[in-house]
Amino acid sequence: IELLQADGKRDLAGIFGSGNPGDTGDLYPNEFNKRVLGKKTKPGTLLPDGRWSGITIRVKGRAGDPAMKVDVTMA
Repeated sequence: IELLQADGKRDLAGIFGSGNPGDTGDLYPNEFNKRVLGKKTKPGTLLPDGRWSGITIRVKGRAGDPAMKVDVTMA
């Protein structure tokens, strides 16, 4: 299990070592308005062996909104 960051840098994976506590590029949506994770996005929802998982995640709302919605579809 790994937290997917919108910027794809994986900085939070090393939080107890050389990582960082997070930045604005980590969030969905981020400063580039990235809202979807899927087959062709970076980061994507591929399995460790590179096959597509069939999962697409869409984030609706903005950081700071009182509520946000996440739609998950499986192919």
